[in-house]
Formats: sequence, structure tokens, C-alpha cells
Amino acid sequence: MREEIVKLALMEDLTHIGDLSTQYLDKKLKPIKAKIIAKDKGIMACGKLGKEIINIYQSLFKLDKSYEYKQLIADGDPFETGGILFEISAPAQSLLACERTILNFSQRLCAIATKAKELNKLIKDYPAQVLDTRKTMPGLRELEKEAFEIGAGSKHRMGLYDMVMLKENHLAAIGEDLIETINKIKENTDVKIEVEINKDNLDKLQTVIDLGVDIVMLDNFKPKEIKKIINNTDRSKVKFEASGGITESNIEDFARTGIDYISTSLASRQPNLDMSLIVEN
Repeated sequence: MREEIVKLALMEDLTHIGDLSTQYLDKKLKPIKAKIIAKDKGIMACGKLGKEIINIYQSLFKLDKSYEYKQLIADGDPFETGGILFEISAPAQSLLACERTILNFSQRLCAIATKAKELNKLIKDYPAQVLDTRKTMPGLRELEKEAFEIGAGSKHRMGLYDMVMLKENHLAAIGEDLIETINKIKENTDVKIEVEINKDNLDKLQTVIDLGVDIVMLDNFKPKEIKKIINNTDRSKVKFEASGGITESNIEDFARTGIDYISTSLASRQPNLDMSLIVEN
């Protein structure tokens, strides 16, 4: 999937024609040197992707695979404004054609890792884990979740295929067949099962716990309500996840309740960091 994502990004810029701006450079095959410089501070994520982008570009256009790519900040490490993140030496055609694609990915993924790290730091004194969601950019989920994991050290399900999650709309469709449905799921698969409980179906909480689900998502409850619920539940049988209404200013309040997981899309909604690629004269 990762390679396909990079190919799509490159072909969006190049189609089958290539980079018209470099095709007629007399020195297009001569190596040039460049640095990628941070214009914001942040956390490095998915640093090897730039190297993969150049590799794939050169393969697509059958170009000489000669370049040097040095990542100066390790994944998960911080960088400051003005810091040099990468040093690249490559044929002008390859480097200039890949410049924007490398920057677009780096700016996006480092921003996600940076926000995830900030959120994780806010709840570092509590056992709760901060989790991401499926609210990612279409096609970029694998990379965005990798960046989140680099920043926060944890991630939620990748998609609809690796875990059962019965949310509000599923429960509305199931209706009175909730018990039968969960039992059927448990008979046919051994993946984790999570069920959403909100204020409208709170009376189903003990039922789903008794059915042996792995996680109960408490959706759109206030921290004081969550604390009351989990303090009156046998925690040995189930994990609890808080979701909905999570902000940077209240995430610690949710963690303080004793909740196991806090899921939020704050990291994926973070604006991209700013970076520049500068060619040395």
C-alpha cells in the first residue's frame, strides 16, 4: 500500500509526461546538493519516505539510480525551527521532480507526530493511552497512523477489517438482536470487539460487558460521568475508551478518570508543518 501511495502522489504531479521544467536542462543528470530545512519546530516521522520517493520516481521513469539521502533527525526526535532535517545529493532531474512530493509528505507526517507527542505528554502521569481514529486523509491512513504511533507510541485499529467496532449506527441497525449479534461474532472470529455506549443506550452497558466484549467506548460523556461509570464496573472484565469532545484543554481531565484509552482525531486535524528544500549553489 505504501508504494502505491507514493506512486499515486508522483503521478499526480508528473503523469506519463514527466517534469517539463527539468526535461530540457543541459545539466539534468549532474548531481546537485540540497537540504530540507524546518520552518517550524516539531517531531520527525517517517523520515525514510523521501528516499523511497526518489527510488520509485527513478524506477517509474527508468532513470539512473544514483543519489545520496541522509536523514539527520531520527524518527521520534524533536527538531527546531531552522534545523536541517535531510541532506540530499541526486541528479537535478530526480531531485527537482521529487521535491514537492517529499515536502508534502514530510510536512504532513511530522505535523501528526508532533501533535500526537503533545497529546501524549499531557497525559503522561496517567495510565491512559491516547489513540488515533479512522478520520485520516483517504489513501494516507497507513502513513498517518505510522506517524501517530511515532509520536504517541500507540495506535487504534487500521480499518474495518482488523477489529469489530459496533457504533451507534450499527446498534441502530441491529436493534433488539444485540446479544445474538455479539454471540455470533464471538463464535466466528477471535478479533477484538468494541461496543459504543452513549447516554441513550447506557442501560446496555452491563449486558455487553457480560457478553465478553473487549472494549467499551464511552461516547460523549463528561469526565465526571466516565469516572462514575468505570468506578462502578468490574474493570477486570473490560477496557474502557473515552471518545467525543476531547480537546487539548480537557484531555487530562479524561485521563484522570482512570480510563484505559482516549481516542481523538486532534492529530490528524493538525495543520501541516512548514519546510523548504534549498539547493546549494
